[in-house]
Amino acid sequence: VLPFMVTHVGADPMYYGLLQSAYWVVELVSAPILGSWSDRIGRRAVITGSLVVSAGAHAVLALAPGVRTMLLARVLCGCGFQLALCRAYFAEVGSSHNRASSFGLIGVITGIALTMGPTLGGVVGGSGKPHNSAWF
Repeated sequence: VLPFMVTHVGADPMYYGLLQSAYWVVELVSAPILGSWSDRIGRRAVITGSLVVSAGAHAVLALAPGVRTMLLARVLCGCGFQLALCRAYFAEVGSSHNRASSFGLIGVITGIALTMGPTLGGVVGGSGKPHNSAWF
């Protein structure tokens, strides 16, 4: 849906690549920083903070009037994607007996999210208002 959001605000489709790259570069840079913070203050606090940042970033993305605001939102979204922290949290709180099933569950949930997210985004964003999909 993001390519439609870019063209919906009148920007060149090339900006879609910029928005995607910004997201993953920030995720790459923020992961070790947030990992270090989680070692000091606890994984739950950092995961909760990341979820709050991610929710706020998606709200900004949904309301973005132009590509610059969308870029800001995608940078913030990159700070909020911390699957590695979730895996570390599962490893810490779970026993060695159920660790494999916990990681399997993460894989299943990730697969469902990667399948259903674009589908729901397409349905909601296909209504002529692609920014609506950012609320999901």
